[in-house]
Amino acid sequence: MRPASANIVLVVLDCVRQKNLEGVGLAGGPATPSLDRLAEDGMVFSNAVAPANWTLPSHMSLLSGIYPSEHGVRSVQRRLESTPPLLAQRLSEQGYSTGLFTEQAHLSGDSGLAEGYQLCRTSEPFGAPVRGLAAGLPAPGSAGAGAIEALSRLFVGRRAALAIPGGFVIHRERLRLKERLAGPGLVREACRWIAERSRDRPFHLLLNCVDAHEPYPLSDRRLPPLRPSELLGLLPASLLLQASERSRRAALERLERAYALEIQRADQKLGLVLGALERAKLLDETAVLVTSDHGQQFGESGNVFHSGGVSDAVARVPLIVRLPDGISCRGRTDRWTSLCSIPDWSLALARGESPFGQRDQQPSRWPTLAGQPAVYCEGSPAHEVNSVFAHRFAGAAWNHRLIARYAREGKAVFDLDSGALARWSEGVEYDTAAPDVTFGEEASAQAEGLFPPIMMHAPSLLPPAGGGSRTITPIEEHLAAWGYS
Repeated sequence: MRPASANIVLVVLDCVRQKNLEGVGLAGGPATPSLDRLAEDGMVFSNAVAPANWTLPSHMSLLSGIYPSEHGVRSVQRRLESTPPLLAQRLSEQGYSTGLFTEQAHLSGDSGLAEGYQLCRTSEPFGAPVRGLAAGLPAPGSAGAGAIEALSRLFVGRRAALAIPGGFVIHRERLRLKERLAGPGLVREACRWIAERSRDRPFHLLLNCVDAHEPYPLSDRRLPPLRPSELLGLLPASLLLQASERSRRAALERLERAYALEIQRADQKLGLVLGALERAKLLDETAVLVTSDHGQQFGESGNVFHSGGVSDAVARVPLIVRLPDGISCRGRTDRWTSLCSIPDWSLALARGESPFGQRDQQPSRWPTLAGQPAVYCEGSPAHEVNSVFAHRFAGAAWNHRLIARYAREGKAVFDLDSGALARWSEGVEYDTAAPDVTFGEEASAQAEGLFPPIMMHAPSLLPPAGGGSRTITPIEEHLAAWGYS
């Protein structure tokens, strides 16, 4: 008989976007057998939205249930301060054994994300030096930060092709590091931890896998031979964007194909976890939630990877929930859903209840679109991609000054710095269709009715140097990013 409190396994497949998994559980879908299996036995949320466009604030939201503008962790220099207790803390108080296994350094650092986990394991070999580097960089808005920014812009202003030799060396070393982080050792340790759990005490496991995170193996033997035009994929995003459109397109296509292979590797790790639950005869007593902290961009909205922007490619993520026997819920729903729902769902499972209301619910339990609230994603403007390297740790590029809203009537994106508001009607492809764009007082008035006040008035992490006003990005740059010529 199933215990009153369900075991809760949360697997975060870092950087995996919904766009690549639209067909999960359906004939002709991607080669992801473990995700397919979960989709067949659980509920698939095809319109799930990440709270932020990068790892740290998104994880903080999916563990606290509140958006980054409220919990305040929007930079690697910011630590969790006053928020509701995180999921692991609340489950620990209810008698759960809790374990965190992460290939991502952000989760095991000084941010406070590991609070409540009785066991924390990471494959990060140099997390402390990386955090030390962050602490040693110039403060946002300082003269030192401005100097780094100037050098960065000088570098990316050169011809991108000239940087390929250096890019090759850096890419090779980054791939070696990724292999150390994303090897099978940590997942196997998590599986051993599952096998050691006592049936007298429920457990909660959080596993983060970075297989789908850049860099990508462009010369993988499963791909066609690498063409010269695709070598630009070795470069950092800011340099790749300097290339000609034709060369850039070829490189991005190669990157995306390599990315799909890495999603398959992440799926294999999920299969190991499911196998461990089965061998321990715990699968039927366990809720398995699989999602991602954010997606990945390969040219959508003029951006690469997840350094900026709130396109669908980076904001929409997979979300599959397989519930224990007795409270199962199967099917697919296209209701807009935020990852901020995960803590409430988990606490319901800890009470032995269905997170979706009634027991043994069928898909008809969910409305297709009617009656659902809006959900949001916070991030930095895509036009700041060239400054990401300079202020990655200082926080200037990830100010969360761009906010996206998804709801029944469509999508809206508001830039807090320029005052630009872009809106798309429901039913169009948001990443390719041109939006209606307004500026000034009209845009601000509309945005006040669309976004929560705490998002509209979130302070910038980068104060203006010398006390002047922030530089306003030209309207033309916004229009170009949204597809206007």
